Amino acid sequence: MSAELISHVFSAVITLERMLGEAEVAVAHREDLKQYAEPIKSQAAVVDQMRRTANKLQLKLASKDRPECYRLISIFYGLNQMVRPEILKTKARMFNPHHRVATEETRSARH
Repeated sequence: MSAELISHVFSAVITLERMLGEAEVAVAHREDLKQYAEPIKSQAAVVDQMRRTANKLQLKLASKDRPECYRLISIFYGLNQMVRPEILKTKARMFNPHHRVATEETRSARH
C-alpha cells in the first residue's frame, strides 16, 4: 500500500461529499425536492463513516499495520460500493425533470 492509495481514497470521499453537498443545497432551496431529504441524510451518514475509515486507514498505513490496512480498505470499498450508486441514482432523480414529471404523474394517477 502506498500514498497513492490514500490520495485515491480521499478523492473518492471528497467526490461523494461534494455530490451530497450539491443535493443538500438543492433540497434546502427547492420545495419540490423535499422528498429526497431523508435518503440524502442516510447517504451522508455512510459517507461520514467512509471519511472516518479513510482517516484510520491513513494512520494505520503510517504505522505500517498491514493487516489493519487491508481490513480498513475492504470496509472503505464496501461502503463505497454500497453508497455511490445510491447517491448517483438520487441525484439523477432529483435533477432529471423527465423522471420527476413521470413520478408526479404516477402519484396523481394513484389518487
